[in-house]
Parts: sequence; C-alpha cells; structure tokens
Amino acid sequence: MSTAVLEIQGISKTMGKRKVVDNVSFTVNAGEVFGFLGPNGAGKTTTIKMALGLLSIDAGEVFINGHSVKKEYEKALEKVGGIIENPEMYGYLTGMTNLQLFARMHGSISRQRIEEVVKQVKLGNRVHDKVRKYSLGMRQRLGVAQAILHAPNLLILDEPTNGLDPVGIKELRDTLRGLAETKNVAVLVSSHLLSEMELMCDRIGIIDNGRMIDVKTLQDIHESTQTVLSSYTIEVSDPQVARAVLTGYNDQFVLTEQGGLLSFDAMREDIAKINRLLVQHDVDVYSITSQQKTLEDAFMEVTNGSKTQIS
Repeated sequence: MSTAVLEIQGISKTMGKRKVVDNVSFTVNAGEVFGFLGPNGAGKTTTIKMALGLLSIDAGEVFINGHSVKKEYEKALEKVGGIIENPEMYGYLTGMTNLQLFARMHGSISRQRIEEVVKQVKLGNRVHDKVRKYSLGMRQRLGVAQAILHAPNLLILDEPTNGLDPVGIKELRDTLRGLAETKNVAVLVSSHLLSEMELMCDRIGIIDNGRMIDVKTLQDIHESTQTVLSSYTIEVSDPQVARAVLTGYNDQFVLTEQGGLLSFDAMREDIAKINRLLVQHDVDVYSITSQQKTLEDAFMEVTNGSKTQIS
C-alpha cells in the first residue's frame, strides 16, 4: 500500500473577491511523480504556496509526513525540498559555493553529500563555474540540487520546465523519475505542459478555475481515450445523402462538412455499420480516417477548453 507523504484536504483561498483555490484535495505518495496540471492561472502556484506554508490557508488542512502545516510548520516542512517559480542563487558565486552556503543553513550536510547531489543532477565540473555563466537549464539543475541536498522525502517543483530546451527537460525528467524510483521520494510537479506530464508522471491531478477536476493515473487516461469516441472523417461520392444516412443512424452525431468531407465522433464499432449503410444507399466511400483522442484532447475536454485566468 502506498504511503501518503503529502495530503491536501479541502483547502481554499480567497484573494480580494475571488476564490482562487476552491476546496482542493489530493495526495502525493512515496515513490511517485504526481503531476499537478492546469492552464496558466488555474490556481496551481497558490495551492503549492499554501502547501508549503508560504500563504495562509483560509479553509482545509495540509499534512506532510503526518504533520499539520498549520499547527506544526517546522516539523511538517523538515523533509521538504522545493522550487517555487525561478530558483534564487547568488550569481557572483560558483554553484558549489551556493550549495555549501545552503548546506550550512541546515547544519549537518557533509561535503560528501554535496558531491553526491552534484553527480545526481549531472552538474559535473560546471558546479565550479560562477552561476551567472549558467544557462537556464544549468540553473534549474542547481536549483534541484539545492532542493534535494538535505535528502527530503517530498520534492515540490512549480513549473520546473519553463524555459528549458528539450535536452534540459529530459535531464530534469530523468532526475525526478530517478528520485522517485530509487530514493522513494514523493515528487509533486506543476505544469501546463501536457506532453511533459505524460512522460514524467505516474498520476495527474487536473485543476481548472481553482477547482480540482479529476485525479487519474496515466493508465486510466490512456484507457479512457481508447474507449471514448474517436474523431472520424469520411470522403464519399454524395455528402448530402451521407449526411442523411449518418443522422438516421444516430441523430446525436455532430456533423461538420468541409470540402466534401464529413467529420463526426463515433465509437470504433459504429464505423463498420455506417460503412455498410452508406453502400446500401448507393454512396461510394472513398476513405475513412480516424484520429484517436490524445492526452491533450482529454485534458481540453475535462477543462472544457478553459482559458480562464486567475491572479
């Protein structure tokens, strides 16, 4: 049975007259990467800041390793590492010096541990360069090194792939998966990048307009995209007759026509029946093409294609 490291229980936050987070609940378990997915402004950062005690919680509770963030702040945050927005570093110092300064704040982190973390995030000899010379990807790796220096069992990263090139994103993804799989760390990653969530995470929680819409495993999402409707486009000799046949078969079909092609959503088993019906009505079928729904399609449907912005 999975152990819940982070438990968010019905938290809410109102800013001005707006409820920017509304009764959000989810858990992050040891050894998993949990993707916190939503459009920009959906309430992800506000939720994370409340979870870390950086913003007060209007309602609900957050527990980390069984300790209440409200009532036992220091105990709750003892084994947490995180990067909220951009990692802050001293640009005029080397990466190693930055890590050493951070280590002193914790008091009991050895030189050996620092070197182990540097190797883990693949900073190599660049750790001895001044941070101002780092690329964004290098800074992000140094930020992860700082976040995991004290061996936390919960790592929280807010939009960590922002601005990274594909190589930097893959390296970060591999680092986070390695932490979850080999160190049993619970990892919470917020993002609006669907493709990265798909590659990186075990479960995904979708937030939109401040509300938690759904929490699913990637397997659940992939299975749902295979069992729900797929989009089909047919090319026929007589679109008008074909439209009448399709409407007669299922009057719930939403049909669109462009350049003699008819498009609609249907189950796979419907297509053979529709093909037979068209032939029986003397309609020649030149082609039937399908486009299965992707993770992005599923996300857009769940959030109703939301473009809402929450400050």
